[in-house]
Amino acid sequence: MKKLLLIIVAACSALLFSGKISAETRWGVTAATNISTMKFNQDLTPTDKVANFSIGVTGELMIPGIGFGIDGSLLYTQLGGKVHLENYPVWNSDGFTTPRTYQHYLEIPLNLKFKYTNLNGIENYVAPIAFAGPTFTILIGHSDVEAFKYAGGEFSVHTGFGFEIMRKVQITGSYNWGLTYALKTAKLDQYSAKNRYWRIAVSYMF
Repeated sequence: MKKLLLIIVAACSALLFSGKISAETRWGVTAATNISTMKFNQDLTPTDKVANFSIGVTGELMIPGIGFGIDGSLLYTQLGGKVHLENYPVWNSDGFTTPRTYQHYLEIPLNLKFKYTNLNGIENYVAPIAFAGPTFTILIGHSDVEAFKYAGGEFSVHTGFGFEIMRKVQITGSYNWGLTYALKTAKLDQYSAKNRYWRIAVSYMF
């Protein structure tokens, strides 16, 4: 994982600071649906997937002719899951059943992106996209379920693919793996959970 991050950082630095390459920069707006769940570090209790959302702005820097570039977004993101605490007396005795835990984040996903543009003009209508990179989140609110203690943020990685249509609309699908914990159980603090989620996103680039 560290090697992947070093490759991404090195590639981003090369693209940003190379004075010999002209880059095309665009900005846009992004909206997404997240299907998320909580992955506990041990088989603690079943957790159901729930639908959440993200909305924000996106910037893209692409190198003409080679198809490589970087992008980054600033998103308001809601994640979480539905946790079946009623299965265990330690929480059932306190009246917990199946709380829906919401986590509200300021999310910053960064991508090393490849857009296939050598399609004899077809790329003006539709162009395949592949991307991967790290995600940084800062917790700005949560549902305050007393059974949990929430971390101040989370670090994760993601990868995905999609299409750009008419050089304006980007439709992508991705999966995000949380690497640091998003919450811990208050009574049994050795149990922690990470966010895992699928994302379908639509960006309109200006």
